[in-house]
Amino acid sequence: MDEFKTRDDVVKLFIARAKEISETNHSYQSTILLAIYSAKVFARPELAANSESAFFLHLLSQVNDNDLRHFELIYDHAAALELKFTLVYACDAYYQSNW
Repeated sequence: MDEFKTRDDVVKLFIARAKEISETNHSYQSTILLAIYSAKVFARPELAANSESAFFLHLLSQVNDNDLRHFELIYDHAAALELKFTLVYACDAYYQSNW
């Protein structure tokens, strides 16, 4: 970020890259995610200089709607398993403490 004169320059560069990706990518869901994240960058310009933001742009330039749908399914499944295991451990801890 030091090589840019202002934060506005960084935000402009981020938005230009997001626009380029949305125009060349044929993923409707990626375009929506780019728009949502770009709004966050407008609200918090320091996000534009994050390495996570650069990774996010690169990731969304490479995925399609099927990739995102499968990621969502895997994430939901993992979250459900974690909740299930958390509840089992909580119940075990409760019963063990009461005996």
